[in-house]
Amino acid sequence: MTTTIASRRPSHRGQDSRSQRLLLLGSVGFVVGVLVCLPWFGRGWVIFLDWVPAPRGAILPNQMFGLSGGLIAALPLGLLDTTLSHFVGAWANEVEIIAFFVVASMGIGRLVDTTAIGSQAGWIKVIVAEIFFCVNPFVFDRLYVGQIGILFGYAILPFGVRALIEARDGGWGEWLRVGLWWVVLISCAPHFVWIFALPVAVVGLMNLLQRRVVLGVGLSALVAFLATSYVLVAGGIGGVGLRIGLKNLEAFRTMSDPQMGLVVNVAGLYGFWRLGPTLAKQVITGWPILLLLLLLVVGYGYVHSYRRAKGSSLDRQMVVLLVVVGVGGAILAMGSQGPFGWLFTWMYLHVPYFNIMREPEKFSMLLALSYAIGLGWGVEALYENAQGRAAKISVLVVALVVILAYEPLLFLGLGGQIKTSHYPSSWYVANRLMGTGGGRVLAFPWHQYLSYPFTQNRVVANLSPGFFSRPVISGDNVQLPNIPTSATSRESRFIQYAIDNGSQTHYFGSLLTPLGVKYVVLEKTVDWRLYGWLHTQRDLTEVMNSRSLVVFRNDAYRGVAYRSSAAVTVPSWGSLLALSQQNLLTRAIVQVHHAVAGSVVASAQVITTLKDAPPIGMGEVVNSSRTDYRVLKGGGWIALENSYEPGWQLSRRPGLQLAEGTVAFRNLSTPGTVTFGKARLAEGVEVFAFAVVVAAVAAVVAEERLKLGGKSDDA
Repeated sequence: MTTTIASRRPSHRGQDSRSQRLLLLGSVGFVVGVLVCLPWFGRGWVIFLDWVPAPRGAILPNQMFGLSGGLIAALPLGLLDTTLSHFVGAWANEVEIIAFFVVASMGIGRLVDTTAIGSQAGWIKVIVAEIFFCVNPFVFDRLYVGQIGILFGYAILPFGVRALIEARDGGWGEWLRVGLWWVVLISCAPHFVWIFALPVAVVGLMNLLQRRVVLGVGLSALVAFLATSYVLVAGGIGGVGLRIGLKNLEAFRTMSDPQMGLVVNVAGLYGFWRLGPTLAKQVITGWPILLLLLLLVVGYGYVHSYRRAKGSSLDRQMVVLLVVVGVGGAILAMGSQGPFGWLFTWMYLHVPYFNIMREPEKFSMLLALSYAIGLGWGVEALYENAQGRAAKISVLVVALVVILAYEPLLFLGLGGQIKTSHYPSSWYVANRLMGTGGGRVLAFPWHQYLSYPFTQNRVVANLSPGFFSRPVISGDNVQLPNIPTSATSRESRFIQYAIDNGSQTHYFGSLLTPLGVKYVVLEKTVDWRLYGWLHTQRDLTEVMNSRSLVVFRNDAYRGVAYRSSAAVTVPSWGSLLALSQQNLLTRAIVQVHHAVAGSVVASAQVITTLKDAPPIGMGEVVNSSRTDYRVLKGGGWIALENSYEPGWQLSRRPGLQLAEGTVAFRNLSTPGTVTFGKARLAEGVEVFAFAVVVAAVAAVVAEERLKLGGKSDDA
């Protein structure tokens, strides 16, 4: 008999049952989220290492669209983050954290419930799986550093795995649903291209002789590729990116435990590369014993379920699938140090885009998922086999105590290790002073990560870009051993050169003119005293000096675009510095043969040319969009503050890269239009992909509602 859509619609009774079921599935996560955030409620901003609130930042900054070195893969979740910050302020992080735990508990609860094999006390395995999936060392590590995209992907992963399990004997619609879940995962973080690829590949290999399954795997991969093609299309347009090589693989490698080694550390869901917080295993004596108890129950759960699945090849295959995914995730989490480290290294160097997995411990989330399912099954089996009410209650109590004892530091503000923060009042004063409009802010000290007095000297990502209303240029130097920076942007490298040699000139502001820098902000933290030479610059005027920061106005600023009648080419940045010493950079645009330090000397011919040239002036342009400018007057040269990326054009003529890393054009005698040539393609693909993500979320949510409603009707 054919099942119609109408027949699958839930009745009012079914809707009530569905709502109650969803409430039950999400309640564990809600309670965990509230207990985690309890010390933070209403007490200020919660600032993490990689996740900082943006009280003044733009809802749609250029970086979100791949410009200025941004990662367009972060568009969907980034939009959610900035929008929440604007509308709920300091509560944004708490809202997202609680939402993560609710989604995670619902996801793993639905998965473990769907994969039930002849169970009786279904609620036990659901609650046990939800608690462990929400409360474990992997979640602690990722939340402590604020990797909210990874965490939301982790929360959604069970939905994708569930769809994959159901698709094995389903139709093309089921495989389409797998592809849509893959899209949702990638919209959280691009790493899920590879993380979710493992369970998909395992299903394909286990059903290699079934043509429909193999084609279904191909269909889901194709859907995911097409819907997220904006990452490839738009991301491949610019010349700004990250330098990722073997040094990165070494720096971000999974950590071993000093006593127990790498394998036990990964098995325990530890191994995050960055040191910092106090971990549960550092305060729990004999943590490997707790891990062993958990592993025994997990193993018992899988063995018991495999035996119970006797007579059903699909159920047995599902059990094997979940075990293989967990073991495979553990092996991949070891990265280049694992038993297949040579293969991981080869893929890192040669497989396109696999180098985004430079930090392989992210694969541990597959192990956590496998543990949660096995643990739920195991505790349920022990409960069913226990004789008497007291024995059954003892099983539940011991199981919950062991799980919570294994990761007790997640609660109450991650064990009290992260306190709320309040931005100094002088930051708000400085922001009002600088205002909004054209012109950027250059933030010093030049570091990607800083410690601030108001974050209890805890190291966090640079706060300037999210706080100040104007666009901010801030440090992108991660300063890890052997990796001072991962950036390939000439703009960033030039600023670092200018900082290193700032004391050799009195016209530092003129070096910043092509970058469109109107203000320089020096925050009084870490090594800020090394920037004392800023006070000796003749083209920088101090307009504010407080206990927490200093603000300078750049008197050499000429607008977001400036016009010049002269252009010169010099050997290196050293010649540029020599010209700034004579205050000649305000008379021409400058290119370099080699973007390196070089000798601090300029030729007599260049000096004569610049002395005879009139000063540069503001460019008569109108910014009509993020990537379109109308040039109102022809003649000479026109330069923009935008970072140079292939694709910038003036009336279809390509732009040139200036010494500082920005873009300029030889302007003809007539007005013209400056465009980012491939921007419309990139933005169009982004909009299409974002629409697909929204449609995918709506489709899979509707499917879940129908299935839950259908189950309620059947009951």
